[in-house]
Amino acid sequence: GAPWNDDAEQLVTFGYRTFSIARGRQELFDIFAWVTEAAPGSAEAWLARGRVHGFVGEWEGARAAYRRALALRPNDQLIRRFVAVAHAERPQ
Repeated sequence: GAPWNDDAEQLVTFGYRTFSIARGRQELFDIFAWVTEAAPGSAEAWLARGRVHGFVGEWEGARAAYRRALALRPNDQLIRRFVAVAHAERPQ
């Protein structure tokens, strides 16, 4: 199939649109956990979840999500870069 599934794209877009209304980082984490539950086979969904965790410095969650994304698309150089950055960061 195509690397970017329309349903997954819509879910990720929805998740990003919640940034302005989310009440704190746990709510953002919960929203992106829902996105990956709804699209577990989408590397983009896992990458987005990792980015949300990394954005607030929660590197353990970022690394876990990036690993899932990389497992789905092991040759994706963008995902590999995110993994490298997340592993270079120290946990908070």
